[in-house]
Amino acid sequence: MERSSEKRREPRRAKVKANVWIRETAEENAPLVAGKVRDLSYGGLCFTGRRKFGKNSLVYMLLETGYGLVRASGRVAYVQEEAGSEGMVETGVAFFDFGLYARDAISKIISKNIH
Repeated sequence: MERSSEKRREPRRAKVKANVWIRETAEENAPLVAGKVRDLSYGGLCFTGRRKFGKNSLVYMLLETGYGLVRASGRVAYVQEEAGSEGMVETGVAFFDFGLYARDAISKIISKNIH
């Protein structure tokens, strides 16, 4: 039974500084676009970069974790131009696929960066 007073549990989101490389296609030869991760959770990540991805686009990522590079894919949840910065865009991605190794690395990052 769902109670109306219950609030949805907020995801554990860790503030991190890491590199991410993104492409809009699963093709291995497609060019990667560099970005900088701002925060990370089990549900997704937020990064900044110069490329503006379309909302709801499917993206494929290589994420630098400190425990090795991990692959993940997701859907662009939001895109927002950063005020006061020339050409920088903040992009939020909701994960929909990553392997056990990636989940383990993400778990370590979240545990290490949430106080």
